Amino acid sequence: MHLVIGDVHGHVASLRTVLHASGVFYRSDTKVILLGDYVDKGPYSWLVVSEIQKMMSDAPGRVFAVLGNHDEYYVRYARHLRKREQDPSYVVPMTPNEESLDVYRTLGSGRVDFLAGLPRRYAFDVDGARWNAVHAGLEPGDPHSDEKVLRIRYVDPASGKSKGLGPGFSVPEGTQYWAELYDGDVNVVYGHHVHSRERPVETRGQRGQRLLSVDTGCGYGGILSAVSIETGEVWQANADGDYVGKTEVARF
Repeated sequence: MHLVIGDVHGHVASLRTVLHASGVFYRSDTKVILLGDYVDKGPYSWLVVSEIQKMMSDAPGRVFAVLGNHDEYYVRYARHLRKREQDPSYVVPMTPNEESLDVYRTLGSGRVDFLAGLPRRYAFDVDGARWNAVHAGLEPGDPHSDEKVLRIRYVDPASGKSKGLGPGFSVPEGTQYWAELYDGDVNVVYGHHVHSRERPVETRGQRGQRLLSVDTGCGYGGILSAVSIETGEVWQANADGDYVGKTEVARF
């Protein structure tokens, strides 16, 4: 089984709950795939990263994690700080707020270096079908590029350029969600964008590719979901770490 977990956002108790509920570590043939955004929003960013490090150490070859845009923020900030250490005249172009500075301090250099070493995608096979796990999605027209896999949401179909969210998290005018335009040849499982706060949602690409969205808003008042690629079973916990129950992927 391939168990894929959406954006944890500092909620370590929720992560532990869905792992326990799924029984993943009682099965030696199961792989765990985490989709990024381990930090921010919740209270224990550093502990989530430590938990993932421990999981990888305890079950080598069975736990995989990709980088998210919130994680990359601190990796980028650390690089700027190191440039300033080498050149005191260097001006750091990032201005994190106090909350972000606190997250950075609690992560420490070791955990930030761990995040810096994470890949932007993880490729795997399920029953002969190819999959890519990424944080946000794959770029229509250039699905092999990793340039936008951390942040892509909406795309201008005329120009092919990606667009950020509009005011109040609105959809930018004249755009479509990347999955509607996706023309790659692999199935995709991703987080980043909350399609539903109730359960993961699977849609189909232009050629019938499976596109599975797993983020159910744990960092934004929602829940954390862990989904089996093979069966569509979903185990869920709220932000406090309480087990919500078991459901299935919504397919459209």
